[in-house]
Amino acid sequence: METFAECQQPPDVSYPQRASADLVKRIRKLRWIGMDEEADQLQILLSSMPAQHRVAFEPPDTD
Repeated sequence: METFAECQQPPDVSYPQRASADLVKRIRKLRWIGMDEEADQLQILLSSMPAQHRVAFEPPDTD
């Protein structure tokens, strides 16, 4: 039987990639609640990260 700690292992990605994915989630949440200026600041931070550490960020299709 697996323990709780074994079930909660992080995915096989680097820390910078996880941080990048977290930024994308925060950007989407901020835009959803109408905090566009704060989302823009985080998007600038995300774009300043080295390309190999970034995850793809595409705005969701709202059509």
